[in-house]
Amino acid sequence: MIRKRPILTLILRLGSAVLFLSAIPLATGIWADRHLGMAPWLTLAGMLIGVAISIVEVWRVVRNRYAELERRYDRADDDIKGADA
Repeated sequence: MIRKRPILTLILRLGSAVLFLSAIPLATGIWADRHLGMAPWLTLAGMLIGVAISIVEVWRVVRNRYAELERRYDRADDDIKGADA
C-alpha cells in the first residue's frame, strides 16, 4: 500500500513553483541583457517579475491548502456533534 504524504507533496510543489517561476523570468532577463546590452536592468526586472509571480503562486497554494484543511476540520466537527446528539 502506498502511503499518502501530503506535506511532502506540498513542500515539493511550493519548492518547484518558486524555483521554476523565478528562474524562467530571470533567465529571460539575462538573455535579453546579453542581446540588447542593457545589463543589469533586464536581469533585475526579470528577477522582480519572477519573485512576484512566485509569491502569488505560493499564496494561492497555501490559501487552497488552508481552505481544504478548514473544510476537513469542519466535517470532523460535524461528525463529533452528530455523535453527541
